[in-house]
Order: sequence, then structure tokens, then C-alpha cells
Amino acid sequence: MILWYKNPHQCIMKQFIVYSFVIIFLLLSGYEFYSVVGYALFNIKAFQWLGYGFIGYFILHRLKFIAQNEQWLRTHSHEFTHAIVGMFLARKIHSLQANESNGVVYHSGGRFGDVFISIAPYCLPLLTYCILFFRIFGDHKLYYVFDLFVGLTLAFHVSCFWRDTGFHQSDLKKHGKFKSLILIIALWLFNSAVVLLSIKCGLKDAFVNIFCNFWSDIVKFVNLFF
Repeated sequence: MILWYKNPHQCIMKQFIVYSFVIIFLLLSGYEFYSVVGYALFNIKAFQWLGYGFIGYFILHRLKFIAQNEQWLRTHSHEFTHAIVGMFLARKIHSLQANESNGVVYHSGGRFGDVFISIAPYCLPLLTYCILFFRIFGDHKLYYVFDLFVGLTLAFHVSCFWRDTGFHQSDLKKHGKFKSLILIIALWLFNSAVVLLSIKCGLKDAFVNIFCNFWSDIVKFVNLFF
């Protein structure tokens, strides 16, 4: 048996670096979200179909055939998101088990990115991103249909995140409550900004614009001190 010695000073430095990047990402994402929401409020007509879909979900989910299956949909969406993010992070998915109230995904292939696999169902609107991806190939005249479904799926994910996120979740406990919470908030702000901006300029340009703005904001901040 080999026992590895962990230098406490190295661990503290690693945690400091990780938390510094996370907090910077949180601040940048928060600023972008604030800017995009400001644009949306002054151009509300461009986002009206997203709004119709968002509100429509909370009306439709009261229908019996949706309401009685909502828990099942939430659980399967949760576990499926774990699996998809795991595959994107080069994990081998062995099984996905889910019923109405709980589920689990078994995977292997390393530890890098484990925290993102764990928190993904609490901050990644996967169905919404799928709709935005197909919107790229859609006819401009049908964008309002895509936007309607963007709103519907986004409302579904908001409902899932609101009901499922909590420190009772083992997904959040194993990576530390504080780190998990900060990452979830930061990624929620980032993904929300991407979704809203995608209605204006499309998914690809939304990502490009936001990351360019990140760099611009960092440069501006550095220039204040040098």
C-alpha cells in the first residue's frame, strides 16, 4: 500500500486559486446577466415569445396529465443531465437508473470535472440548449416557435432547479456546500445570459460575445491598477 502525503500548504494554495477563479467567474457572469436583462427589458418585444412560453409552462403544468408526471420528468431530466455532462467530460457511463422519486448514474474514467457532473442538473438548462441549437438551422420566420419552446423548457428547468437544489442533496455535499453553491449561482447567471442573448443573435454568437465581454471586462479591471 502506498500512502500519499498531502502538503497542507499546497492544498490551501490550490483551494485559494480555485475559489479565486470561481468568484471571478461569478462576478463576470453576474455583470453579463445584468447587462443582458437590461437589454431585454428595453427590447421586450424581441423576447415576447420566450415570455409566452415561460408563462405558458406554469399554466400547462397544472393540467392533470402533466402534473401527475412532473416528478417523473424532473427525476429523469436530472439523471440524464448528469449522464450527458459526464460523457462530454470523457466519462464512460455504465448505467442510468431512475424512477419517479430518485435515480443514480454510474460512471468511470477519472476525477477531473466531477464537480461539474454533480452540479449540472442544478444549473444547466439542457433542453433549452437543445432548442437553441436547432434554432440555428431554423427559418427566421419560425424563430418565434423556437423561442416559445425556449421559454417552455427554461421554465421547466427553473422549476426543477428551484425544487431540487438544497444542501440535502448528496451531489452538493460531497464537493462542499459553499463551493457547490457558488458554482451553481455563477453557472446559472452565465447560462441565463447565454439563453437570453441567443434570442437576439443566436447561440454561437451569444457564446462568442459573452466570452469577448469577459476578456474586455478583465482588461478594463486590470487597467485600473496598472
